Amino acid sequence: MKKNIKNLLTLTLAVLMVFSLVACKQAASTTEPAPTVASIPTEVPPTTAPSKTEAPPTIAPTEAEPTSPPEPEAKIKDTIYVAYGTEHTTLNPILSNNADTNQVFYNVYSLLWKVSPDGSLVNDLVDTWSVSDDMLAWTITLKEGLKFSDGSDLTTQDVYDSFNKALNHPESPMGEELWFISSIEIVDDLTLIIHGDDPYPALRNVLASNVGVIVSSEALAFPDEEVNVNPDSFAFSGPYKITEWVQNKQLVLERNEYYYGEPAITDRIVLYPIPEASSREAALETSEVDIANMIQAEQVAILKTMPDDFKIHLAASPFSRVFRFGLNDPIMSNKNVRLAIMWAIDAKAINEALFPGLYRMSTSGMIPGCLGYENLGEHYQDLDKARELLAEAGYPNGFKTVINTTTRYPKGVEIAEALSEQLKAVGIEAEVKVWEWPSLIETWSGQTAESFDEPMFIMGAGCDTLDGDTAFNRLYVTSADGTNTGTNYGLYSNPEVDELVAAAAISTDNEFRIEAYRRVSQILYWEDPAQIFINDGVVAYGIVANLEGFWTDPVGKIHLEGAFIPVDG
Repeated sequence: MKKNIKNLLTLTLAVLMVFSLVACKQAASTTEPAPTVASIPTEVPPTTAPSKTEAPPTIAPTEAEPTSPPEPEAKIKDTIYVAYGTEHTTLNPILSNNADTNQVFYNVYSLLWKVSPDGSLVNDLVDTWSVSDDMLAWTITLKEGLKFSDGSDLTTQDVYDSFNKALNHPESPMGEELWFISSIEIVDDLTLIIHGDDPYPALRNVLASNVGVIVSSEALAFPDEEVNVNPDSFAFSGPYKITEWVQNKQLVLERNEYYYGEPAITDRIVLYPIPEASSREAALETSEVDIANMIQAEQVAILKTMPDDFKIHLAASPFSRVFRFGLNDPIMSNKNVRLAIMWAIDAKAINEALFPGLYRMSTSGMIPGCLGYENLGEHYQDLDKARELLAEAGYPNGFKTVINTTTRYPKGVEIAEALSEQLKAVGIEAEVKVWEWPSLIETWSGQTAESFDEPMFIMGAGCDTLDGDTAFNRLYVTSADGTNTGTNYGLYSNPEVDELVAAAAISTDNEFRIEAYRRVSQILYWEDPAQIFINDGVVAYGIVANLEGFWTDPVGKIHLEGAFIPVDG
């Protein structure tokens, strides 16, 4: 089923005795039942990418996993200062759609499952779990003794209320992500069962992302206007808790003494929103901060000249930088026009000029590591093919269009200007319009084909759950209500994509899912593009040379609980 068909589901609570679960036949979590989808052929057509391909450069994280904690008698700084790119937007994770905000939440909230350093899923709040043979019922038992930062118990009621709120809050971006939940049964304080109308193999992946954050029931009972900005309204379940938020100035985290796992090493983390990359680097260089995120190539080069003072941590981002097409635009709705633009662009030249050493060339409709990824080769420039396709589309002399961009994305304006310049070679005159981020993001929700007016626009497209359903369902499945609400901002629509994504989402045959997602990638990447791929992201963190224990997982989440700075003497 498509997520957008179920985004208004209402959870129903049924308090059951444990023994009532016997009727629901349970199986080990490794069970793979026979496939239930027969309408989509399992023989997926072979890929037909052009033969001219190049292997993408590999960029390994500089620290793939946490380091050892300090010796008990060692002295460390009590506070680590962090500069990050965008202002924190809310204290309520259920309403957050901001990457930097979500990075903070991963350090103050726990999930049912989490991503380990090697990319596998491991239990977080969960003690044990199992899934029924038909994959319609997931039985989850929480660890004993879980508490929030205020000392209150964390129980299955909090899990229920968190998902219920996310599903039904009109401003929550998570409703579509939890479409697979039809009801939740609370058995007792530790055990619950998540029911679905269809199988959903990606459940654990999705609930290990920001969608699965567990918030206290008490906090969710507060009015939004209070709970969104007041740390005292929230209780936290992660290694840190938020104790102060001065908007546009700082966010303060302190160790959560009630955290179930290993306690955070450093007492306090203070985060400063600094939008300009050069200013973040300057704050690092002048010792105002110890960590600065989203350092650009120019700043990386500067910091590398001072290895005794600073080091660079590279993390592979789960997102690709793309420029989407608005498919409601009369010109961009023509597939040959979009293919012509694809062939007119030299993404490698753009990346070498703007992100030297800090990019991975895109090679698929999804990032490497996501279920269904297959290297389909790099896009490359072929101006003759671009002109031929434009002529076939009825635009032999090109046309005029608009590219919308924002400084919110690294080098967002410069990328748009480079695209505009390259398109001139095939007669396309693309005016670059620079938007303020709050104004631009408002156009990405609730717009119809008649009201949306963005022929090309910058955005990120990713796979932060490492499952193909996340990569494709929310970005490319045809809108059910005719608006661009969700993340299919450009109103893309392809019947084969819709059919394959819907079938793969509920198939219990893993091989079928992989082949279906490979076919979808082929369509999006070479045949019927929804966007121009610029690169698969790499995030550079500048950190002081003596900071230890900072790490990022394979989906780009930062982990501060093990970070510390030794103090000499």
